Amino acid sequence: ITSRGSLNSLSVADMNDDGRPDLVMAEHRGALRLSLWRNLGGGRFIEQLVGGGVESHLGARTVDLDGDGDREIVSIGWDAAQAIHVWRNDDIVPSDREAGQVPPR
Repeated sequence: ITSRGSLNSLSVADMNDDGRPDLVMAEHRGALRLSLWRNLGGGRFIEQLVGGGVESHLGARTVDLDGDGDREIVSIGWDAAQAIHVWRNDDIVPSDREAGQVPPR
């Protein structure tokens, strides 16, 4: 998995209870994306864009805020507002960008 911007944080958690660790990555520069990379197994991941283009992300973490058993994504902004953003697990919309394991050389 490679970033097109400047990654500022990485959080690892099973976001969909399938037993595989997923990755949450936040960008500080570039497109300012907050992405969830869902683990498809076999070294493959698919990117789901959670947010982007509005504010730099200083950091992102996952936690079950509402006690429903699903982890939400919490991000703190870097820009002027320095807001705390929360994305409920059921609000995450998938994209179609996939990444796979690079074979050894």
